[in-house]
Amino acid sequence: MMATIPKQNPASPLAAIDIGTNSALLLVVKHKGNNLISLHEECQTPRLGTGLATTGRIVPTAVERLIRTLKHYKHISESLNAEKIIAVGTRVFRAARNSRKVIDEVVRRTGLRIIVLSAKQEAADALRGVLSGFSRMQNGILVDIGGGSTELVLFKKRKIIRSISFPIGAVVLADTALRRFCHISDRRLAKAREEIGRHFSRLPREYFQGSGGVIGVGGTVTALAAMDTGLVKYRPERVHGSELAQRGIGRFLARFRKMTIPAVRRKIPFDPARARVLPAGTFIWAEVLKHLDREHVRVSHRGLHWGVAERYFKKQPKDRI
Repeated sequence: MMATIPKQNPASPLAAIDIGTNSALLLVVKHKGNNLISLHEECQTPRLGTGLATTGRIVPTAVERLIRTLKHYKHISESLNAEKIIAVGTRVFRAARNSRKVIDEVVRRTGLRIIVLSAKQEAADALRGVLSGFSRMQNGILVDIGGGSTELVLFKKRKIIRSISFPIGAVVLADTALRRFCHISDRRLAKAREEIGRHFSRLPREYFQGSGGVIGVGGTVTALAAMDTGLVKYRPERVHGSELAQRGIGRFLARFRKMTIPAVRRKIPFDPARARVLPAGTFIWAEVLKHLDREHVRVSHRGLHWGVAERYFKKQPKDRI
């Protein structure tokens, strides 16, 4: 069953917030014809999954960061006359033992209720959001490397054939197996590769035979694409639709192995808070393309929050404007 999304007048702006393990994304859109028009987009990193891999809980400091972010997003949304604000939560809420308590605290202090998506719902909304930006893409594999998990969504004729989620994400690896990335031994990297390889060994053959190209979404791949084009300020129109080569990702990985986190931070002035998890996310991307035997990944700026907005607006009767 799909999570219930409230209805509103489709002529009014809508705000969608995607709360992940590392970042929280805001999208304020209006509906025009068959398209969504972005009024405002923003990304902050409350790092909700900090310590989750070891404690199984969302820690109080992360809750405070999230609440500050949501209050800010609510203010922005209301200033743009958004009639509804839809906040969705992903794996971090499904995994944490204290999710219900955190959600209640968020409601009490911000007035926003977080809708926790199932893995199936998350895959469907992510694909919907990505394909809204690729009108001609019919078949392929959507790869979403988040903070707490990696999702691989196989689609044909723009419909999901299968979706699989691995409990390996950039925050999880940064907090556990790949801590202090610039000082990691070859042995520890090999062990992390073995773990990822075990997950890929269970992938159905459909993922490897004539399944089309790979579309990448998420903070790691968009940051790498922005760095690859030399951006000092993030520009969605330059990132969306660009391609990253497997060899290029490998070069980034080799550079990160020689850099401290402050050095990585200086390389991404448009999103310095991502520096702590970017090397681990890059490592996962290198392994994903190797196992899928793909030379390139096509980058999508649009993701889950775009899909939530698309799903909402398509629920409306066609004769309402």
